Amino acid sequence: MRRRRLRGVAALFTPDAVYAYGDRVARGPSELVAFLDDSQGRPEQRGKHLTVNCVVEPDDDHVRAVSDFVFLRHDERGLVPAVAGRYRDRLVRTDGLWLIAERLIERFGA
Repeated sequence: MRRRRLRGVAALFTPDAVYAYGDRVARGPSELVAFLDDSQGRPEQRGKHLTVNCVVEPDDDHVRAVSDFVFLRHDERGLVPAVAGRYRDRLVRTDGLWLIAERLIERFGA
């Protein structure tokens, strides 16, 4: 079930998408699923992602988007902030769908 959900997330990206967080880079759906499974596959790694302050710059069949995020992780107090940062995305229109071609993740305070 978990892998199926991760494949659903990967389907939001182009087949040649680049997903980068720090010095880790995933290219394409199989690497993206492995990356997400490694970073969020265990229950203690999961939580909630809040995405805010999105700035979108459209240009025909391409879009650039910059969004801030906070990741909340479960601990004995409930959900607590664990990581904050910024997504820098490039989306492309493919067969009438907007898909993420590139996601660069910056971590605040790192």
